[in-house]
Order: sequence, then structure tokens, then C-alpha cells
Amino acid sequence: MNEIRARDIMKSPIVSVDFNDDALKIASLMKEKNIGSIAVEKDGQLVGLITKRDLIWRVLAEEKSPRDVKAQEIMSTPLVLEDLDATLSQLAKKMATKKIRRIVITKNKAPVGVVSERDIVGVAPEQIELLSEYIRILK
Repeated sequence: MNEIRARDIMKSPIVSVDFNDDALKIASLMKEKNIGSIAVEKDGQLVGLITKRDLIWRVLAEEKSPRDVKAQEIMSTPLVLEDLDATLSQLAKKMATKKIRRIVITKNKAPVGVVSERDIVGVAPEQIELLSEYIRILK
């Protein structure tokens, strides 16, 4: 049996917002699309990711107005990239070493999808042990 690759589990297409869009627009779009993260574009290039966690920690917990906070202020950057043919093990290892929960998947260096920890765990429960071990080692 062939090993599962990023291409098999990634969410595609990538949903994105502009660098200058406000947090309210971002949260509304995430709700509409039922997604946990959204890419940020500047001049047609992906430059960061915003997650539900970013909105909670960097907007709500700081008591900022979602209309006044721009994507560029709350996005996580730099993007962590991996190739379409990366294995689940490679993805899990990179997530653990970079201490992230999402990786942007590329094809010929162009972004084509996103893989989250949940995507990995959903198809390969045995990867939980691998992720846990890498996290334990890094602490």
C-alpha cells in the first residue's frame, strides 16, 4: 500500500483575504466557509495565515475592535511550506519541530492547499504517537 501524502488530505483551494482586510471580515469569511484558518495575501502572494486561535488571542483577548485590526497585525508568519508529495510523517515532523498546527502545501512552489494537525490525525491515528514524541523531545 502506498503511503498517504499531503495531496491526499490537504484542504483545497486555499481561501485567502487581503493583507489590509479587517478581523471582522476575516472571522465572517471563516464562519461562512466553515474553516479554521485563512491565508493572507499581499500583492498576489501568500504572506501569512490567520487561525481562529489568532483571532481569539490577538483580537478578543486583547479587547481590540475587530473592525480596527488588520490581517497584517494578527497573521502568523512566515508561512511553513511543504511539497504536495510530502508524507504524513514528514508533515508531522515539520509541525512538531516548528511548533505549528498547519502547513501550506505547494506544487511547483505555488500554494495549492493546507494541511492541519487534525487532517493528519483524521487519517492516521498512529501519527498521534509520532507527534507526541516529537513534541516531548522538543520541550
